[in-house]
Amino acid sequence: MKRTITLFSLLLCAVSLQAQNLVDLSHVGSYKSGAFDEGAMEIVAYNPNAQVLYAVNGFSDQIDVFDISSPSNIQKVDSIDITMYGDAANSVAYHAGYLAIAVEANDFDQNGHIVFFDSTLTYITDVEVGVLPDMVTFTPNGMYVLSANEGEPDDDYTADPMGSVSIIDISGGIMNLSQSDVTTLDFTAFDANYDPNIRNFGPVIDYLEDFEVTADSLDNVIVYNTLGDAMWSYDDFSGDHFAEGNAFSSTAPASESWLIIPPVNLTGLDSAYFSFENTSNFSGGSLDVLISTDYDPDNNLDPLSATWDTITSNFIFSPGGYTDTTSGRYSLDSYLEGMVSIAFLYKGAPGGGNSTLWQLDDFRIEGTKPRLSQNLEPEYIAVAPDNSAAYVVCQENNAMAVIDLNNMTISALGALGFKDYSTGNNKMDASNTASSINIRNWPVFGMYQPDAIKAFEVNGMTYIATANEGDARDYDYWSEEDRVKDLTLDATAFPNAANLQMEDSLGRLNITTTLGDTDGDGDYDELYSYGGRGFSIWDSNLNLVWDSEDQFAQTLANLHPANFNSNNDDNSSLKSRSDDKASEPEAIEIAEINGFTIAFIGLERMGGIMVYDITDPSNPSFVSYFLYRDFSKNADDIDAGDLGPEDIKFIPADQSPNGEMMLAVANEVSGTLSLYGIGGTIGLDEEARALSLQAYPNPSNGLVKFSQFVEGGKLYNLNGQFIMNVEGEEVNLSELPAGIYQLVSEMGNLQILKK
Repeated sequence: MKRTITLFSLLLCAVSLQAQNLVDLSHVGSYKSGAFDEGAMEIVAYNPNAQVLYAVNGFSDQIDVFDISSPSNIQKVDSIDITMYGDAANSVAYHAGYLAIAVEANDFDQNGHIVFFDSTLTYITDVEVGVLPDMVTFTPNGMYVLSANEGEPDDDYTADPMGSVSIIDISGGIMNLSQSDVTTLDFTAFDANYDPNIRNFGPVIDYLEDFEVTADSLDNVIVYNTLGDAMWSYDDFSGDHFAEGNAFSSTAPASESWLIIPPVNLTGLDSAYFSFENTSNFSGGSLDVLISTDYDPDNNLDPLSATWDTITSNFIFSPGGYTDTTSGRYSLDSYLEGMVSIAFLYKGAPGGGNSTLWQLDDFRIEGTKPRLSQNLEPEYIAVAPDNSAAYVVCQENNAMAVIDLNNMTISALGALGFKDYSTGNNKMDASNTASSINIRNWPVFGMYQPDAIKAFEVNGMTYIATANEGDARDYDYWSEEDRVKDLTLDATAFPNAANLQMEDSLGRLNITTTLGDTDGDGDYDELYSYGGRGFSIWDSNLNLVWDSEDQFAQTLANLHPANFNSNNDDNSSLKSRSDDKASEPEAIEIAEINGFTIAFIGLERMGGIMVYDITDPSNPSFVSYFLYRDFSKNADDIDAGDLGPEDIKFIPADQSPNGEMMLAVANEVSGTLSLYGIGGTIGLDEEARALSLQAYPNPSNGLVKFSQFVEGGKLYNLNGQFIMNVEGEEVNLSELPAGIYQLVSEMGNLQILKK
């Protein structure tokens, strides 16, 4: 108990020492839904005229409405039931008196809708967009509404709907909106030519039936007679097993027997081919090859219940005399939208000259890579401040698209590349079982894979800030995830593989199995993990301008060593996310405040908000970190604080109910909607701010300069231990270990991050 009080006192001390940071956050008020880990508070939008917040409630399938006129006493005042418009709401946006709500369809592969309400919550209209609209936003000028339509497959991968972006022209007024005002863009133009570093991946069919693994049977195929008694049978010759059709000894005057490959899923493939081996002898009767997209043996085994196309002429057949013949590869490109069954229909009669003997073997359906346009999954949209372009991130694909809003086209699609954790300050803690925090370089590449993104402008140039959460495809039918300890590592690339694969080393790290086997020999030459464990800034051509490297990890390790990389549903989960995606930067908001451009990044797992000054996009500086979470309580305690920030909205002072700048934060796991006040020297006028104490660069790996002459300064670590005296206009931290330090002086107090 004494230890808990001591740590809490130190935390209070640390918070108080931050009072002179450029930006300091403080808790103002919260609404507590009481629905723990149910998605009861997800995406949030603000109506400044009514002083209300709208939040997606995934638990009750509603849009909840909150009165924040008294920020310390948030009240839920109304809700919108969206179940009559579809299965669930995924996103909400507000602009100039209207709400736009992204609603997915009841069936996973059907188009969703954007549903419009006015500020009195009166339904206005809705329009159809693509499959699974996951995010909706207005352009700054209010001319368009944009929807990112993710188009995810179902758990069984029975279908993989095409991802798309819908542009809704509302320039004629939402009251007059019709379906003709909707333009939905897909990515088919990139199918034939795209950046090879874009992740185009997923299950690729490789069906083979060679009749060698069955026990003297045809159990893996379907045999069905529609006439007579001569049926396909299992046979072998010299150890080779096959299916044989032969009516020579049948008792019926004629027989028709079907040998059917059960339905195979070709959804989302770029191409697929079918081939088989065949041998024949004698003469008479016939053999046809047919294909069906609606044969459903689970409901009716009879092939006559389905529709079949005859494709016999596309294959090469044995001329007789037991000549083994390869059929050739038949393209299935006309059948890539779902399930297909392929059948062999044998017809024969008893006696010589009436029944050719056919032996069939090695049925193979080969899929190549997936089709890019179906594989891409648009996740989030950011619109340029000048309304000329929109940027659409495809998270799982580690890619971003650029939408030309003047011409309504996708003008670019690019890969975001990889973060090299083996070099420089790209470091991470990679194990959830190691007893201590070990932030270091590892031979791993990270996929940035942003979730939320925001566009901003500096000196006439557009930039995109990304919260690099990371995400894997993990379905019942197919998953890309595996741990390093379960892989075969290439001995040349990883000569220390045995040590790396220990659980306290890299062994527990989750990686993708879709990348890394560079030479195709079955072992891994490189390792790729999920997410960038920080945030990044990109230019309008999708070039990386700046990345936070290991700053999030270092900050959390120094501020919260006892709860570093905790999960959002367990307050006793130290390091439990280190093996996955760490703190998982999920949400991001950009605010222009008194000449500064400030980024607020929400951490989904650890919780809290990282604050950065990005006024210079090529050289952002860490400002502060605010965490409203009480680790002394159980995570499901209603007073445990904010867990799982999913979305952040900036409320400027002139639109705020109390005249103060605030952040609205929707927390998915705790089910809380909170308001954080924005303080610090950024709120001072220019003259007062010029007299305040500032440090730069921050973070720094050595020399730190001050905006004012420091007298009698003392530097402490976060344990309250005195480190050194500080006098003058600069201090050299190069000999200190990485971490967060507090400067206490007569001129003010500062928090400095040492890299």
